[in-house]
Amino acid sequence: MEVETLDWEPDRAAELLSRDQPTLFMVGSGVEGPLCSNPLHDWVREPAADEDVELRLQTLAQRHAALNGSALTIELGDGTVRVGDKVEVLPPLEADLLTALLERESKVVSRQSLMTAVWPAGDGDRNRLDAA
Repeated sequence: MEVETLDWEPDRAAELLSRDQPTLFMVGSGVEGPLCSNPLHDWVREPAADEDVELRLQTLAQRHAALNGSALTIELGDGTVRVGDKVEVLPPLEADLLTALLERESKVVSRQSLMTAVWPAGDGDRNRLDAA
């Protein structure tokens, strides 16, 4: 999704801050910047360096991707993890551990449950799990 840049208008604060899409507010000199509690919002004071604006736009795009699940892709069969454009192949132990955690998403997972999932034959040990 494209990050939108909008001029910050304090008299439209409620409307502008209710937006649920990545937005960089451009704040003029002498105007108080917004309090952005939404992670998809940021602001910069004009005039701003092109590098600063570009970095903020990239950060907002990454946040949007992360919040929508598109920043992280995991191929459980081969242990391939993609974060954005970066690809990593996990070693087997780490891939099994990540798989076990993802299968129990949003739940507290005990050490024993992880050890059983990663080493079903019971040949793993606590130190190897901690090191992973």
